[in-house]
Amino acid sequence: MENPTINAGGNDSVLLYTVNGQEFKSEKQYLTGAEIRKIANIEDQSESLLFLAVKHPWQDELIDGNKEVNLARPEIEHFYTKNILLLLINGKQYHYDKQYILGEQIKALGKIPLEDDLFLSIRGPWEDELISNEKEVNLARPGIEHFYSKQVLIYNFKIDKKSYTSAVQFLSVREILEDFANVEADKNTLAAKIEGGFKEYKNLDEKIDLSQTNQFTVFNNNPCNVS
Repeated sequence: MENPTINAGGNDSVLLYTVNGQEFKSEKQYLTGAEIRKIANIEDQSESLLFLAVKHPWQDELIDGNKEVNLARPEIEHFYTKNILLLLINGKQYHYDKQYILGEQIKALGKIPLEDDLFLSIRGPWEDELISNEKEVNLARPGIEHFYSKQVLIYNFKIDKKSYTSAVQFLSVREILEDFANVEADKNTLAAKIEGGFKEYKNLDEKIDLSQTNQFTVFNNNPCNVS
């Protein structure tokens, strides 16, 4: 439907537009988002976003307070608001227009790598909550949710010529043999490569710091059969 120019009793023309389905008239060709909000009595920008409806398949246009809209375009401009919820990610404020958000969506919003840990800050003395990528968080609870991330360190090590990675800094001898080298711990010995030779680990429960030691070999404990 084309936007009619309505004579307002003089030389001025009036332009029609709608906000949330309610019709308004303007004698001005351009209105800012703040002006539209004030006229439609939706001034609180902390609770809603203002959009200009655009024809499919294009995305509707977000209209902030300083954005000017030309109301004299051929069709009537239709504006609508979406309620928003606020959240903090690493100290920076963001808004979201749905009640529930996934951990991976929070990371995308805050430009956080998917492999990093994400936490929801909890009032002490309780522990902060680890939020997995698949975890759903309700943003509509009282107060603003505070999220923060921690970079996950990856430890690289080798067993003979094969490379491995671990997100855990300390691994037991048994874990390295069984979970990585894929051998039976009681039939093999793990040894670290050191200058001038090897250091063998006899205690299967001994923890190895991968940030300090990362070159290993495995010795088979079975005696060789000599014919």
